[in-house]
Amino acid sequence: SMLAELGTLTVFLKVNPEAIANRVAKAAEHRDVEWGEYIKTKGSSMSKIADYYITQQQNQLKLLETSSLPHIVCDTTDHDYAKTIVQILEKL
Repeated sequence: SMLAELGTLTVFLKVNPEAIANRVAKAAEHRDVEWGEYIKTKGSSMSKIADYYITQQQNQLKLLETSSLPHIVCDTTDHDYAKTIVQILEKL
């Protein structure tokens, strides 16, 4: 309620579930070794790791819907961040 009094806007950057496995795999190629080891704690295969992140995103979206704070969900699957910025600015 204190955040609501300040006019807070929650911005959630979403990725289509079908794209998450590819995103995780690509990130594993480009990030440091420690991050690669960390994501292995989320599943025994890339598919299970992706399922973990898909579930996390679904849970976060459910929590967002119950929040009293205003929010916007921006689909960033296509990496069009200029569009995302416009969406956020329009909401402000």
